[in-house]
Amino acid sequence: MLDDHGQPLNRRYSGKRLNDRTIDELIGISRGLIADKNINQTEAEFLHSWLQTNLPYCNDPIVNQLYCRISEMLKDRVLDLDEQKELLQILSEFTGESMNCLVELKRCRW
Repeated sequence: MLDDHGQPLNRRYSGKRLNDRTIDELIGISRGLIADKNINQTEAEFLHSWLQTNLPYCNDPIVNQLYCRISEMLKDRVLDLDEQKELLQILSEFTGESMNCLVELKRCRW
């Protein structure tokens, strides 16, 4: 497997960096998608495609669950209203934009 510059990936040396970079990019993309407080079909398909492309660079169970859930939502090729709301909530919590997520994080720390 090669990186963006055509160089061989050596997970021993670059695995953590690639993982961190992928998660940072995903957080940024997610924040952009939820900025208007709405998720549509095109945005969900873009996110699914991005995750599919970048999943090999990320070894994170939360990201894997997100990918699986979006795959399930798009299985019928239609993102219905309930799925739009759910995906908006998931991405809000993932990015830390949701107050529910902050409450849960505070509970976990104590």
